[in-house]
Amino acid sequence: MRTCPECGAEAVRIVYGMPGPQLLEEMKAGRIALGGCVVSEENPKWACKGPIQHRWGGKAAARDPA
Repeated sequence: MRTCPECGAEAVRIVYGMPGPQLLEEMKAGRIALGGCVVSEENPKWACKGPIQHRWGGKAAARDPA
């Protein structure tokens, strides 16, 4: 079982794209998280089931701190 690096809560994988009936059932059962329809390599791959719902695991965009 994967756990959140921030709070230690159980984590599930994030699925992107338009969900069909099976994915909606998986989400309702708490086995996946839905991430929306916009798909990018920078999107997080994992979601925490804790109260804050941390997300992590995508490619970080190189950003200028200025």
